Amino acid sequence: MFGFLRKGQSPGSSLAIQQALVQQGLPFGMSVNRLRVLTRQGNYAGRSVRYFGAFDAHQAAQGGVVVRTLNDLDAYPDLVVGSGHVERDGAISLTRREPPTTTPSPTRAQADRAGHADDAHLVFWDAGGSRSSAVHLSEAAASWQNARSTQTTEPPLLKDR
Repeated sequence: MFGFLRKGQSPGSSLAIQQALVQQGLPFGMSVNRLRVLTRQGNYAGRSVRYFGAFDAHQAAQGGVVVRTLNDLDAYPDLVVGSGHVERDGAISLTRREPPTTTPSPTRAQADRAGHADDAHLVFWDAGGSRSSAVHLSEAAASWQNARSTQTTEPPLLKDR
């Protein structure tokens, strides 16, 4: 309500964020002077922090993009150079930037089933065959089933103390 009572971002905070981004590594040809840092108050793990996002203001202007708040950057993730949060004590935590994938996804091709005619029972379910008594169990499964069927169903007797 009273925006003039809110504490603004200190210039030192923005400078510290820019220095942290330079240490992390700016994109090739990027100058720290072209960065603009936007912040908003928030909570991280129950602590009050200041979230930030830094973007290339020159690139945004060339693209005709108007960025006024940190939330505006969500629509333009390619403009974001770095982001993270600042703790109350001034510690800066940067969010890791994932490098863009440069390799295309492999294309899918239909499998050649000619050489695998013997695996149809594994690929295509036979509901009738699975219910029939002609289904054969492996030796281990048959011995387990046989052992279970010969066990007594009565509970063990408790010893008196």
